[in-house]
Amino acid sequence: MTPAKKAPAKKAAAKKAAGASASAPPAVDVAMLALRPRPEPAPEVLAAITAAAQLVWPQPGAAPAPEPRNGDSWRFSGRWWAQPALVRRARPWTGR
Repeated sequence: MTPAKKAPAKKAAAKKAAGASASAPPAVDVAMLALRPRPEPAPEVLAAITAAAQLVWPQPGAAPAPEPRNGDSWRFSGRWWAQPALVRRARPWTGR
C-alpha cells in the first residue's frame, strides 16, 4: 500500500483509542490557569534597581530661561502679503 492510504488508517485508529474521551473536553487543572504571585526580590537586588532608577530619572530643577524673541517683523518686511488688501489691489499696468 502507499503511504497516503496508511495515514487515514492511523487517524482512525487514534480516534478509536481516544474512545469516549474524544467527545468530552479534556480535564484542565484550574491551578494552572490562576496567576501566581510574583517572587519577592532580595533586598540587595531591590536596592540596586531603585538606585539605577533614581540615576536615570530626570531630577526637578529650574526651567531654562526662554531665549529672547527678536520679533518676526524682519521675516515679512517688504513682502506683498504684508501690505494692506487695498494696496495689493493696485494694478501696476495702470500707471498709478
